[in-house]
Amino acid sequence: MNETQFFHYKCSPTILHGIPSWIKILLMLILAGLSFYVPLHAGFCIWFMIILFEFFLLHFSLKEIATDLKTSITYFTMMYCASFLMNLIACTNAKEPVSVHAVLHILIPNVTYSLLFMHLGLSMQITSIFYRTTSTIQFNEGLSIIERTVTRRQVTPFADIVSLTITFIPRLTMFWQQIENAWKARGGKERITKIVTLSPTLFRISMHEAYLKALARQNRTGYNFSTKSEVYICDAPHVENLTTK
Repeated sequence: MNETQFFHYKCSPTILHGIPSWIKILLMLILAGLSFYVPLHAGFCIWFMIILFEFFLLHFSLKEIATDLKTSITYFTMMYCASFLMNLIACTNAKEPVSVHAVLHILIPNVTYSLLFMHLGLSMQITSIFYRTTSTIQFNEGLSIIERTVTRRQVTPFADIVSLTITFIPRLTMFWQQIENAWKARGGKERITKIVTLSPTLFRISMHEAYLKALARQNRTGYNFSTKSEVYICDAPHVENLTTK
């Protein structure tokens, strides 16, 4: 397993790895929710402290931390462009003369966008810690314990659905990286045509992955399948359509 991929479990003897999974799930939900109520400057300070905590106490590599920050940087770029455009329009409509103050007003991000970016980035950084210290099986076990405690039933359909959804986050990231690497190896350019071309392949690979996980779940529950079904067998970026009997 490539440990540098986004939201991948990292096997390591740290303090968070030893905490019961159901406690970590509750902590993740509570802390991620509270992150949206943190003030702007305090939020960035907490974010920086979390990164130090990951590096020194959880022994995450710089590459793993950078991978977790990659999505936040993408959000920052989008929000900064939106803030820059809105400030530029506001200054143009106000017909302000060109000055240092006007330029700074345009370049400095709007507080609303900065606050939204901080809240999203901080919540994702908190979530990534628990994803990297909790395996898929542990997530399933923890969610099952919580659901059985709440519903007083042994059957846990909600926990099963959520655990399957959780596993798709790192898998989809891995599939996209494989497809994107194949695109670049064949001389593909970073254009809008890349997304248009690769999205159907990603969709088919994702459907195949979902099909296999559904088979595994139904086999564990003793569900009888039909004798014939059409699936996509893929080894990204190559996708082959065949019928299994």
